[in-house]
Amino acid sequence: MASVHHGVVYTKKWVINLILDVAGYVPGTGISDKVIVKPSCGCGAFLTVIAGRLADDAIAVGKGWTSLGNAIRAYDIDSASVETAAGADDGDPLSLWLRPLYPLCR
Repeated sequence: MASVHHGVVYTKKWVINLILDVAGYVPGTGISDKVIVKPSCGCGAFLTVIAGRLADDAIAVGKGWTSLGNAIRAYDIDSASVETAAGADDGDPLSLWLRPLYPLCR
């Protein structure tokens, strides 16, 4: 089987925050009632920030964690990236919330 190489881009956190702000994915705007799709989950940098914003929004509107099960959809063609994203931990306890999303990152 031939070896396949995928291009990888590492996005700085300030760029992730800017993109999500411009897209309107901001806590307090009802994002816990929406679904965000990440077509390339990569190492999970976006997913960790998204999970934090989603948690902030859920707390602000009084939603429980169980109601957020379908709020994020993430995919990747590289199974190693999926495993990395599912175990993403940037020191933020919210990143642990991403681990159950592993089955969704396919």
